[in-house]
Amino acid sequence: GAGRPDAVRVLEQAKRYLTDPRVLKTVVLRDPMERLVSAYVDKCVAKPFGLRDWKKHCLGAKEHARRVKKDPEEEVFGWYVTQQVEPHVTESRDAGTSANPHYRPQHVFCGRLRHSIGYYAPPILQNTTASEQVHRLFTHRHGVVHSALLKAFPLTGHSVHSTGSAQKVALYYRNNHTLEAALRIYADDYLFLPIPIPDWLLARGYDRAAIELLVQNRP
Repeated sequence: GAGRPDAVRVLEQAKRYLTDPRVLKTVVLRDPMERLVSAYVDKCVAKPFGLRDWKKHCLGAKEHARRVKKDPEEEVFGWYVTQQVEPHVTESRDAGTSANPHYRPQHVFCGRLRHSIGYYAPPILQNTTASEQVHRLFTHRHGVVHSALLKAFPLTGHSVHSTGSAQKVALYYRNNHTLEAALRIYADDYLFLPIPIPDWLLARGYDRAAIELLVQNRP
């Protein structure tokens, strides 16, 4: 369309920024297992953005709604991971297309982070809100937080994206079948990005070697 030249110019500028050592580039990485729970709760359970968003981002939305009425929530989550998310991400990967961004592994973002992560300063900020993350980054870089930033990213108040996912992880991944399906989807995030394997996964016996074995058996 008419805006195409501008879009190309912006893309070229972004590419120059990526390799310019004078530009601070940061990516905030989330624990993949918790991120999946958060996406599921936000898009399929809480549905804060209404019916249209639910139909678009809750995979198999109608079947999910039917199951929610009769099955325990951890069983519904298990069905969602094994029968919806894993096939969706696998098919997208094999076809060379983009999966739904809420379920897409993090290493495929930003021109495939697994290849470009060296251009970034990737903070691993656990149990913090998006506003807290932004404030920490600006404080680290500039020493102070500008008043405009405080207005755009307030530290008080409830975020619509606060899903309580950290508290649901133990329940939702209680079944090993569900757990291993999720790990097959997001193994590369742990293997190629500087994301630490959480203690609860290590306690279940899923260290780096176990995750690599899951990759070898991935469909």
